[in-house]
Amino acid sequence: MVIECDAKITHHDFSNLGQACMYADDAASETCDHPPLAIVLDDGFRVVYRGTPYFTGSNNKSAPNTRLPDQQECCDSMNWEEVADLGHVSGVDLDLGRCKRCGTYVMAVFSYFHGTPVYVTVNPADAERFISLLGRLHELRATLKDWLER
Repeated sequence: MVIECDAKITHHDFSNLGQACMYADDAASETCDHPPLAIVLDDGFRVVYRGTPYFTGSNNKSAPNTRLPDQQECCDSMNWEEVADLGHVSGVDLDLGRCKRCGTYVMAVFSYFHGTPVYVTVNPADAERFISLLGRLHELRATLKDWLER
């Protein structure tokens, strides 16, 4: 169950607890003024898991339910921060980020089938184009789809 940023409540049924937890993490990772509350309930409607954003700002890699990016090409110790939530395209969720240390753009690509985000460095020209298209959803989706297919 997810209580969205606009207070709308949505729910999905999963036959696999792992998939439900991944979905909850994805929902909790959406950016807005008030982060969504995403929980997984069991058959008796007891909370068995609470979704947490992939990037909590914590440097504690052992923190439960926290996924920080592995070392990237950008520098020895990438410190990812979100620049823009680009939404869902071609079955994946895309979040554009930037390394706080060196400024390299890095895309977090999340697929429900993969389970954890994959981090890809992004050409600055592509990143700036994605940002410039944020208000034009149709163009942004087409551009992101082309980028994914490259």
